[in-house]
Amino acid sequence: MIGQKTYEVLSSKDMETLVSEWVTSQWFPAEHFTVGVAVHAPGGGHFRHSHPDSEEILYVLYGDAVIRFFHEGETKEYPAPIGTMIYIPPGVEHEAEVTGWEPWKVICVYAPPGPERRLRERPGELILPPGKTPTYRFKEGDRT
Repeated sequence: MIGQKTYEVLSSKDMETLVSEWVTSQWFPAEHFTVGVAVHAPGGGHFRHSHPDSEEILYVLYGDAVIRFFHEGETKEYPAPIGTMIYIPPGVEHEAEVTGWEPWKVICVYAPPGPERRLRERPGELILPPGKTPTYRFKEGDRT
C-alpha cells in the first residue's frame, strides 16, 4: 500500500457471477470505470439498448458476432470477430448478435461505472457468490 491506494489481483473465483438467459458475466468496479467479462451463447447476443451516461469499450476475446448501431435514424452493422475493439459513445443505441456456433466472449469497460449495476437489478437475474461456478443442465429430451 502506498498512501491511501490499495491494489487488487482477482481471479474469476474471487468475483460474483451474473447469470441470465442472455449473458454470463463478471464485473470489477473501480472508482472511475468498471471492467468485466461477458459470455453470450451461440444464437444469442444482447438486446438493443444504450448507456446514457457511460462510454463503453468492448474487446472480443472469442467467437463471432455482428454489432449494430442505431444512431440519427441510421442502422450500421459491423462484424465483431476475435480481436475486434468496439467503442460506443454515451447514448448510442446498439445491439449484438452472435453469428457463430461458439460463444462470443468480450471484455467490457464502462466509464464511468453504472450500467453493470443496472444488470444486477433486472428481474430474473441470478447472482452467484464468488467461487460458485454456473451449471447448465439439459432437460430430459433436449439431447439428441
